[in-house]
Amino acid sequence: MALPFLIDPRSLARALEDLHAIATAARELPAVERRLDARLASAEQTLREAMESAGVLRELNRRAAEMVAAVDRTNDRAESLLGAVERIDDVEREVAELVRLAADLRDGLPALDEALGSIRELQSATKTLASAAEPLQGTAERLGRIADRLPGGRRS
Repeated sequence: MALPFLIDPRSLARALEDLHAIATAARELPAVERRLDARLASAEQTLREAMESAGVLRELNRRAAEMVAAVDRTNDRAESLLGAVERIDDVEREVAELVRLAADLRDGLPALDEALGSIRELQSATKTLASAAEPLQGTAERLGRIADRLPGGRRS
């Protein structure tokens, strides 16, 4: 009796290998998601700390300005006043740098959110694909055994 169609056993083997590669990738996705979640949480914590530091530096700058004003009112020595102003300028530069770094961190967070969303979509798609392909695995194995028994097929 002739079969109405024959599937090339090599194609079936390649399909099973591809299915295995997809299943392996799907199993690794939760670990990738956990690593991205951890990095995102770390970036958020760093941003919070930078924002807190910027607030503290602003308060220090305000206090230093008050102290300079008090020194200016009570002290005639221009050198001490110039030294205080230079220190305030240094603090202002550092505050500006911290604010710039905080903005850079904040700007990078949406890209991490998008990547996380894409990974979740990919994970869902691979689960769907794996569940659709899983019932075919037994059939593919049986067809492989039949193909091995055909003339020209390999025998184990």
